[in-house]
Amino acid sequence: MIKFFFSPNAILFLGLFNSPVFLTGQTAGTPDLSFGQAGQVIIQDPINTYYGGPTVLLPDGKLIIAGYQYDQNGGDGVLVLTRLSPDGSLDLTYGTNGKAYPALNTGFDGGLYKMALTAEGKLIVVGTVVNDTMAAAFVARLHSNGELDAGFGQNGVIIFDIGSEEDEFWTVLIKPDGKILLGGSTFDMDIPGFYNLLLVQLFSDGTPDPDFGVGGIATADFAPGLEAILSLSIQADGKIVAVGANAVNDNDMEVVRFFPNGAIDSAFATNGAFIFDFSGREDVAYAGAVQVDQKIVFCGTSFKNGTSTGEATLFRLNTDGSFDPTFGTNGKVFTNLGVLEFARALVLQADGKILVGADCIQSASSFKGWLWVSRYNTDGSLDTSFGNNGNAQTPIYADAPESSELLIQPDGKIIQSGSADGKLVVWRYLNDQMVGLDEKLNVDFQLQLAPNVIAGQANLSWVLQSPSEVHCDLFDAQGRFLQTNITPTFYTSGRHEEALFFGNEVLPGTYFLKFIAGREHRIIKYIKI
Repeated sequence: MIKFFFSPNAILFLGLFNSPVFLTGQTAGTPDLSFGQAGQVIIQDPINTYYGGPTVLLPDGKLIIAGYQYDQNGGDGVLVLTRLSPDGSLDLTYGTNGKAYPALNTGFDGGLYKMALTAEGKLIVVGTVVNDTMAAAFVARLHSNGELDAGFGQNGVIIFDIGSEEDEFWTVLIKPDGKILLGGSTFDMDIPGFYNLLLVQLFSDGTPDPDFGVGGIATADFAPGLEAILSLSIQADGKIVAVGANAVNDNDMEVVRFFPNGAIDSAFATNGAFIFDFSGREDVAYAGAVQVDQKIVFCGTSFKNGTSTGEATLFRLNTDGSFDPTFGTNGKVFTNLGVLEFARALVLQADGKILVGADCIQSASSFKGWLWVSRYNTDGSLDTSFGNNGNAQTPIYADAPESSELLIQPDGKIIQSGSADGKLVVWRYLNDQMVGLDEKLNVDFQLQLAPNVIAGQANLSWVLQSPSEVHCDLFDAQGRFLQTNITPTFYTSGRHEEALFFGNEVLPGTYFLKFIAGREHRIIKYIKI
């Protein structure tokens, strides 16, 4: 298996809530005391050790957290899914006492790295399976109850043996048209010991997309040694932005752009790839996102060779792959809260601010530390109104903390998940972007979108019971903010109607409109054709 300095994890998803709670008098970046115990949930096993923490947010506000349970007696690992109710309690209607154990039947040992939710509510999980002689990439589809979906692959699982020795999937993204995009690394059969970037595109039923790469598979090689894709994003024009790393001498950050058909976009950076190396440092980019203006932000770590110190990094590129000089210092931001910092997850707020999920090792000798979330303004400066001068630090001090996921609920609250001390941990933080119910002013919006299967334009109508400020934003099926359809505008009571436009940059697929009036919101699903 490829071993970059630290395992990658990140995700971005917007769930759909209908009855959020509006809280006042609490600071953005502080634990949400209504979740779990003082804002925290710990998932553990009395005998075995958990690692992982990939998490998805369900439309009803529940969370599913995936963990990899190691057998202390040396047996194969086990995939464990845990479902939490919106208040953080175990959902005992799920699996066995809130946990499901899907049997992948692969002699499963290796790793589970990423999870995504389809528009139909099914789970896609990816990772690596290992035996005595090889490692292979796998993708599985599960029903919402945690059982394998036999209509996908072979009894719910597909194993890829592309490079004949070692292949790994590190990340997955569900595209607006429902296709499944997988990113990782594959063994280079021409140069033993080397690995290339790997992209695979599948139809929703798991069959390869023949119009992507060669038989659904695209590979790229920009540096001798080890290369891997750790995070995927989609631009408005459908191009694919892959974030990751290569390990030639030191680890280097790598951002590559592909056309929608899997071909390399050579107009981006240098022949399609942005590769960055701090002299004398190990650098890894773990997660990225594409802003509304199509600039690319990504986070990671920069570790000083020969020392026990490292910094969390946040970079921004222009659309051509060059550093954005208006962000931080010449496109670069460094954050240091301890001895070793690793920024592993990133999500964009609707106001353009950037949330980064990270972990920090305070003692290099003991590897004890904590998780934290940082919020940055659009220029890369820390947002001092969030947490403690821009940083929200979990009040736990544990062995081997690792941040896995960072999510934003539709009510604005922030979910961070990961692992520490051999347990899975989930935190929920308050946010000043929260939307909720303080007064029942607009209980029935009589909200209508016509038609809800749309080519390029639709009419949105609603009724207000009292005057309110209204705005409407568009998100894709994975919760990524795409555009504002109605800018914040004050409307009188009564019936209103606005025309909404969806240009060519909104590709065919499933989307959600988030309509906000005063302190309430509603979600409308629609399909672009």
